[in-house]
Amino acid sequence: MSSSSSSPNGSVQLRAQQRRPQLSPQQARAQPQLVSPLRRLPVLNLNPQAPPFVPQNAQPAFVLPVVPLLPPAPARRRLAANPPPQANVQQLRHLPARRRLRGVREPQPSTTTAVTLDSAGEQLVKEIADDHRARLRRFTHNCDMSPPKKSHSNFPIEDYEQSLSAVRHREELKLLDEVYLASTETYSLWPNHRRAKLLYQLNAWLERFHFEKEHLTNLRQELAARRSQLKNDRKLLTSIGSMLKMTSAGLSDDHFVDDSFNLRLDRSQDCELMSVSKTGFALKRRFATCDSRDYAIEQGTTQFIVMASVKKLAEIATVLDPAVEKNIGFGQVIASDSRNEELVDQEAFSFQITAKEFAVPSDETTYWCIVQKMPEQVAMLKHHAIKMEAIVQDGNEHLVHHMEIFHCEKPQKKEYEGRCRDKWRPRDSNSCNRVIAAWAKGAQAFIYPPEAGLPLGGRDSVPYIMVEIHYNNEKRVSGVVDSSGFKFTVTPNLRANDAGIMEIGLIYSDTMSIPPQQRAFPLTAFCPSACTKLYPDEGINIFGSQLHAHLTGRKLWTSIYRKGVKIGEINRDNHYSPHWQHIQKLEPSIRVRRGDVLMTTCVHETIDRKSTTFGGYSIIDEMCVNYLYYYPQSVVNVCKSSVNNDTLARFFQLNGVPSSIKLISERYDSIEWNGENVKDLMEMYSTASLNMHCLQDDGTLFKDREVNWSSVWRPRAIAPPFDRSPQRVECPAIND
Repeated sequence: MSSSSSSPNGSVQLRAQQRRPQLSPQQARAQPQLVSPLRRLPVLNLNPQAPPFVPQNAQPAFVLPVVPLLPPAPARRRLAANPPPQANVQQLRHLPARRRLRGVREPQPSTTTAVTLDSAGEQLVKEIADDHRARLRRFTHNCDMSPPKKSHSNFPIEDYEQSLSAVRHREELKLLDEVYLASTETYSLWPNHRRAKLLYQLNAWLERFHFEKEHLTNLRQELAARRSQLKNDRKLLTSIGSMLKMTSAGLSDDHFVDDSFNLRLDRSQDCELMSVSKTGFALKRRFATCDSRDYAIEQGTTQFIVMASVKKLAEIATVLDPAVEKNIGFGQVIASDSRNEELVDQEAFSFQITAKEFAVPSDETTYWCIVQKMPEQVAMLKHHAIKMEAIVQDGNEHLVHHMEIFHCEKPQKKEYEGRCRDKWRPRDSNSCNRVIAAWAKGAQAFIYPPEAGLPLGGRDSVPYIMVEIHYNNEKRVSGVVDSSGFKFTVTPNLRANDAGIMEIGLIYSDTMSIPPQQRAFPLTAFCPSACTKLYPDEGINIFGSQLHAHLTGRKLWTSIYRKGVKIGEINRDNHYSPHWQHIQKLEPSIRVRRGDVLMTTCVHETIDRKSTTFGGYSIIDEMCVNYLYYYPQSVVNVCKSSVNNDTLARFFQLNGVPSSIKLISERYDSIEWNGENVKDLMEMYSTASLNMHCLQDDGTLFKDREVNWSSVWRPRAIAPPFDRSPQRVECPAIND
């Protein structure tokens, strides 16, 4: 047995308490072969003349060095007299315990042993190395492995044996690591663990160096690719800059594109180049140049066609040249001075109503409805919505065409999500028809003015909202999943006025349709005084407007008539695009009084269509609508019109349509349109009495004994005394 004692330097040394019995050579030979802590790997041979240890079924693959670790001289002489068949370090314990070490000899040159490991053997070596690491960490924690110095005359032989064994174990561990990582090299082991540790660290540093070198090489390759891309971009910008410099030098300036897409020099040079940089240029031009080849920049949508090419401008004959890059964009050059202040209400919070991973069908047109209850805190206490914004799932912008949000006027037994015209849709959801918000492509988040907010919730209100999403799947793709919807930002701090949204324009029906191959066909809808007299006594203040049409809409506007005289316009868009439909904020707000007449006109172009374009919900059908954001809230929710049905029936009869054809769409299709009957249709639209939808919040007509809503006289307008915008015949533009 042995006990441990602490040395002055903090290390622990093992000292013998009992002399072990000395064995004769015959007894030593009879001892079983000792196995190292590596369990399955015998200890290294200390006798250079002994045959090397080779596992069974092994083929030479790499070399393991074996170091002759020599005991002190007396022990060497005894071993030389009676050499054991296989001596090892553990046999040194059988020498007298009081022998003293008087010096350390330099190790002899190493010999090598050929050992072969297959794939299973390599895995075994790795497991042995891991096991040896754990054993070595436990051993070095409790033992000082430093070899003795010559001045330590009282150093017991057992301590040196333990230290020497630990060093050998450390060297075996290092050797196994080296064998595992680089089996083709041969290393020399020395009974100096510090040198072994240094070699091991150098090996690790070398591996780290190679890793960093490879990483640096990858970074250099990526940097070279980016430099190449930057070089190409600079080349393109240089070409554009050269083209702009040629423009500034007068070689070519103001151009236009004709109907054959050819680039031609404009007769009237109305653009002045102000500056040129590597990333763009600045020019100056009047908003209206009165040049029929120039685009009129007006309030509303402005369309931009941006083109660039590496070719010189003189070499470009047509914009269809493959070397010409083209893109179209939309924006507002002349915008209202909208505040768009950030919300500062600390008690405001948001909630969302969205589709739940709806698999969009391959049908071209789909209307999807989600009826959902408001959050409980909104349902129990009246709040004001102060910000409304659409949530369109990334990647589905091409499918989500527009959305409408309705408040339900009757309690709902359950929530619903499905097709809006599904026969299984709950009947209670038919009361969800009061419009409270609308969105279309191009519209941004809408912030209410500080003096008004949209009322939501409260104990006297039905806490249900319906979101209607129009999907326009033009390419009829399948497998698209969508979770679009709407986000409401509300506050319990009520504002001075309750706001509302009123829908004016044409009724969604095919009674007012558009003949094919028309360059500019107008449709006008009315909100007559019979409906506006139901406004509040002080009238309404309109602070926002969103015009809406489908693919054939070109110009849209809404006018105000008072006592037969046009007094102004609420909103106008002479460059309307269904791909960018913004909400126009009106500051200051526009006052509409009781008894005023609102007229909404849409000009449509069907020059490329072969059949009649009907009014309706599909994207290939047409709409003519204006959503008015206003306060204070009125009982009028919808004010739409269409031509009187009896007048339309007489028109079909005069044009030879058989009475056997019942559907209005089929009656329109049966007419062979020419110049004369198109004029007759326009005259009928502009003079016939009206079929009115003057609707309450629950979607029903107001009951008025004095008014027959199916046949309302068309309001008569007196020519206005002046027009603030220049007449097109006096100041033409490119899109007239």
